[in-house]
Formats: sequence, C-alpha cells, structure tokens
Amino acid sequence: MRHFVTFLLSIVLLAHVARAQPNVVALTAETPITGFNRLTVSVTLCAPGGARCATIDHIMVDTGSVGLRLQPGTVPPGLGLPLARDGDGRAMAECLHFTGNAAWGGLYRADVRLGGMEARDIPVQLVGDELKRPESCPAGAHPTSNGTLGIGMRA
Repeated sequence: MRHFVTFLLSIVLLAHVARAQPNVVALTAETPITGFNRLTVSVTLCAPGGARCATIDHIMVDTGSVGLRLQPGTVPPGLGLPLARDGDGRAMAECLHFTGNAAWGGLYRADVRLGGMEARDIPVQLVGDELKRPESCPAGAHPTSNGTLGIGMRA
C-alpha cells in the first residue's frame, strides 16, 4: 500500500511540475483510437497572431518523424489557418511516407503551444484536406490518434 501511495504522490507532483515549467509537457500513455498504447500530448493550435485557438488532445509523440500532423476533423473550421504558400504563391502540401502508408495533406501556418512554450507561424500539416493527392503518394492510412507530433532528428 505504501508503494501505491508513493506512486500516486509522484504522479500528482509530476503533474504540478509539468504545469509550472515552461519547457515541460505532460505525457499520457493511452490507446487513443486503435492499436496499442502510445505516448500522447495536448497541443494548442492558434491562427497566426493567437487571436483564435483550440487545444487538440490525443496527439501521438513520434520519434521517427518531424513536424505536427493533424487528422481531419480535429481542427475547428472557424480557426482560420492560412495555407502555406511557396515563393510563386502556390499552396504547399506534403506526402510523408511511413511504414506501409503515407500522410498527405496541405501545409497551413499556425502558432503552436506545448506546455508554456510557443512556436509562431510554423507549418502544420492537415492530413487529408481538399488538396489533390498525387499518384506518387499512396492512400489508405488508418489514423491511430488525432495527430502526430514528430520529434525525430530528420528534417
């Protein structure tokens, strides 16, 4: 029983520290949609400038990719994220290949908050948006969470 109480106190203290530290994010081990346990976080996504924001829960942490990718329906339509555009004004999109499938979608500009830290006006991929998928990007991905936060080394 003593170990269980110590364990519970540790969780309460860690949760308090995660809220108090600007560079600490609380992680949850869960099965968000399907499959097996994953580490997930909550991410606050804002239109550039921070006027309109939404917190999106159950974002899987992935050490094998980079960037933030969000599944359809997780971003409220009223958030008003602008499309990222290249130097010629064309909408930008990305196809990121995973084992056995790929994530296709447009890149949008957003301010992203994790814990007490914020990255301003960065590209965020909205998987499966209305931009036309090229034939070179395979379809058929089955989401296992509301999105993926890639913290890997590859860029």
